[in-house]
Amino acid sequence: MNKIQKLSLSQDVSLGMDRFTGLSRTEIHHILSFLPIQDVVRTCVLSKRWINIWSSVPSFHFNQKLFQTTKEFTKFVNSVLIFRDGSDFQKFHLSLVTEFQTRDIARVDSWITYAVRHNVQALHIENDCTKNVLLTPQLFSCESLTELRLSRNTLFVPPCIYLPALKTLHLISVVLKDGQLDEVLFSASPSLETFILEDCDFMPGILTISASKLRHLNLKGNFPSSIVISALNLISLKLSISNLLPVNIMVSEDLKSLSDANIDLRFHSSQSITQLISIFKSAQYLTLSTLSAQSISEELHKYLSILTCNKTLFSNLKWLKIETLFSDHEIVLINSIIRHSPEIESVFLVNDMGGHIDDDGDEDEDGEDEEEDDDEEDEDEDEDEDEEDVDVDEGDGGDGDGEDVDVDIEGDGDDDGEDVDVDIEGDGDGDGDGDGDGEDVDVDIEGEYVDDGEGEDDDGGVGYFLLEEMWSECKLSHLKLIEIQGFCGFENEVKMVKFFLENAIFLERMIIMVSEPTEWSSADKQEIMKIGRKLLKHPRASLSLGIIFLHDL
Repeated sequence: MNKIQKLSLSQDVSLGMDRFTGLSRTEIHHILSFLPIQDVVRTCVLSKRWINIWSSVPSFHFNQKLFQTTKEFTKFVNSVLIFRDGSDFQKFHLSLVTEFQTRDIARVDSWITYAVRHNVQALHIENDCTKNVLLTPQLFSCESLTELRLSRNTLFVPPCIYLPALKTLHLISVVLKDGQLDEVLFSASPSLETFILEDCDFMPGILTISASKLRHLNLKGNFPSSIVISALNLISLKLSISNLLPVNIMVSEDLKSLSDANIDLRFHSSQSITQLISIFKSAQYLTLSTLSAQSISEELHKYLSILTCNKTLFSNLKWLKIETLFSDHEIVLINSIIRHSPEIESVFLVNDMGGHIDDDGDEDEDGEDEEEDDDEEDEDEDEDEDEEDVDVDEGDGGDGDGEDVDVDIEGDGDDDGEDVDVDIEGDGDGDGDGDGDGEDVDVDIEGEYVDDGEGEDDDGGVGYFLLEEMWSECKLSHLKLIEIQGFCGFENEVKMVKFFLENAIFLERMIIMVSEPTEWSSADKQEIMKIGRKLLKHPRASLSLGIIFLHDL
């Protein structure tokens, strides 16, 4: 190493030492809080200044995974607590991973007691051992405790409890005995703002959550048959309920402050769904899972039917995310929400289907697109093939009083793209010939055959004309961002994209993320690229729109 390199290295080291030694003790404590506790203690050998810094660090995480034996772990924790300077704890985090003996569990209780006596603010206990940790009664009268996180343990709440500073209560896989979560607990926690229950074990009965200052509520897992929520100031609600049998969800107050709602239900209950619709109608951010969307669709239609014509349901909604199978009923739901959300700006649609399927929602037997042969025949067509050629004949339609429309979607006029004979305003005669047979309309759209009826199809689905009427005359003046994840090129997906392109007059960006092509055939990949090119050329209402078509094909 030459003289210049040595000088440069010396300057860097000197500069680094100056920067580090210039930090305050509070800043050093903050940095050390991110290190394993063993490394924090080892800093005592750095210099004389560092000998006792570790002893006043206010945040410790004792993780048993970092020790080979329980004996080593307990000995280390005992030593650290003995040689600390006695300052208060900001955070005490304890992770137990192996089986403890009875005497070891008693030591755990003494550690928690130590933290409580040193005015701990945040207490996290992760219990992955086979024995239950008995929480000291002193914990439930700790006036400094602001956050309690307990996982994989049984909760025993003593008769006398008072947690005046507790703001966050997070229970994960906790066994809750009868009456452990009742009005006594919530009334003893007057400052509670965040309450999270994940995969807990409940006794049969009613779960009542009543907290006047509660702002964030997150319920995940299986729950009792009835849930009562009383939280006037709630701004965030996340329900991920796994019960297959209906759960009666009751809200005793109008949640006018609710801003963010995330709903994932596995069951269908008209009463609960109606309650939820009334809850999240004031939300600005709304997330719905696939099963929730299917359940809410029918009830929302009923709800809208009794809504006053001059009243908007989702007047505050700005951000919408829906996991969907793009079924007809879900399309109606998405459209209904968007139509009744005059302030909506961002829409995220996540295709939850997985795999490549046909238009009826069933997997193709050979795993390939039905119109593969048609695509091969059309490969040599000119670039204008994506423009739809519509030939309209406004005749009298025989005995029917409607207008017959012949539509050649592919524009080739040959037999492989069958024409559509549609009675637009007919009297229910089906094909407009006045014979009264009420036949369904057969549609061949881009080589994909769909048999759509008026009103509802044979499976109780939403009819073709209802969907077409639903998409018409709906200008979206506030929509700025559309993102579709897991795009597979299904008919309803394509219609949805075209609807947004044609009606979102101020749309700034559309992102289409193609589904993972792991099980796609070569024909599938070619077809999705063909669909993508057509969508990029499709007429758009917004002059400033940028479209991003992301794929890895």
